[in-house]
Amino acid sequence: MPVTFLNSLYQPLHMRGKLPTQTFAILSVVTFIMLSGNFSLFHGILNIYPLTLRNLPFLFSLALFFTSLTAIFFLAISHGKWTRWILAAFLLIASQSAYYMDHFGVIIDTVMIDNIMQTNRSEFSSLVTSTLVLRTFILGVIPAWLILKFCPDPLSFKQELKSRLRSILLFLLAIVILVIPFTADYTSFIREHKIVRFYSNPTYSVYSAIKYATQLTSISAHNLPLLKTAEDAVHLDPSNSKKELIIMVVGETARADRFSLNGYQRNTNPELSKQDIVSFSNVSSCGTSTGVSVPCMFSSLGREKYDKEKALNQENVLDVLAKHGIEVLWRDNN
Repeated sequence: MPVTFLNSLYQPLHMRGKLPTQTFAILSVVTFIMLSGNFSLFHGILNIYPLTLRNLPFLFSLALFFTSLTAIFFLAISHGKWTRWILAAFLLIASQSAYYMDHFGVIIDTVMIDNIMQTNRSEFSSLVTSTLVLRTFILGVIPAWLILKFCPDPLSFKQELKSRLRSILLFLLAIVILVIPFTADYTSFIREHKIVRFYSNPTYSVYSAIKYATQLTSISAHNLPLLKTAEDAVHLDPSNSKKELIIMVVGETARADRFSLNGYQRNTNPELSKQDIVSFSNVSSCGTSTGVSVPCMFSSLGREKYDKEKALNQENVLDVLAKHGIEVLWRDNN
């Protein structure tokens, strides 16, 4: 049925001898992604500006603003014979990103991409659900296949360039027209609600992926020497033959105000409360993801000064212990 529908859609254009340009295909994909893959973005906007008669003009302006920005981005990077493949890739990326943003409220930034790159097979398999597969198939695979099959071949370079530039200029003009009447509202939105913009799909996901790749390239290119840490550290009693075993369990980050050990009314720590333990209440995590919090925890940089590149180029506490003859065994829970 989709094939029949698209054939009937394009037939009048064929009959007139005018094939649709790739610009039409690009804008069709942009429209589809904005409608199917940006629920979290618009949900966040509606939480800030409820759907009232007073807010309606600005909400309409915001929807067109984000659509125009996405269209400009797509038009700028999709060219020639690669257009169909780029659009298909964007459809798959958008469907995946939308699932995780809608279900877990996460932002696909460089930290999240780093977590994805470090995910092993066991962790990945636990994230694959029937809902993810079904959603990806309906909103990603099928549209991507349709684009690969029906996306028009590029016209001459001059014709395509003219079409893209004209469209980009129109969208830039539209952005100006959309912003001018709501300058104060946009200023407030950009300054105070920065995180909502990060749900723009797939533009922010692609931007983060490019930034992540750039960071990796920068780290590889610098190839800095390993900096020594805690050079004044000494083993107090290396001759002591008595063996000591210290087990440190590093768990997931959790909300401190939900621990009954720290005064929370509900008994959320029934087993731990039976043990002879010390609960440190004035503690904060180095980060909200494993890829940041764990290496930060064992580095000498601290939360405020932590930087991934710096941490990779200096010894951490485990290195210092091993250097002084203390055997260190790291076991992952997978």
